[in-house]
Amino acid sequence: METGDLCLFYVPYPEDSSGDGKTRPVAVLALSDGEHVLLYTVTTKYENKSATIKKQYAPIKQWQQAGLDHPSWIDVRGVLRVPRKLLEQRRVLWVGRLTAEDMTIWADYIRRRGKRA
Repeated sequence: METGDLCLFYVPYPEDSSGDGKTRPVAVLALSDGEHVLLYTVTTKYENKSATIKKQYAPIKQWQQAGLDHPSWIDVRGVLRVPRKLLEQRRVLWVGRLTAEDMTIWADYIRRRGKRA
């Protein structure tokens, strides 16, 4: 898995300590250590979100070209750091790949998020 890949991955609910969650699309950001990747959840739920939350959802403008079935956004608020080996062990289903334009948009949202942290 490389930066910009979209795949399906089991993501635990952040507010639930039981380990419950769901399999959902995630955007992969490969780390320079080669051992880990960061996974950002992808959502189709945007319209009913608050203005504050919408500011933290990077749009995937070319969602069809990326292999997605619906207009989608990358949630830059929460991120999972996952060992690369775990992705290999779970045989993660590859969905598609972000276009260069969408990767640039995503990177800009991550940078802005970092400045607020």
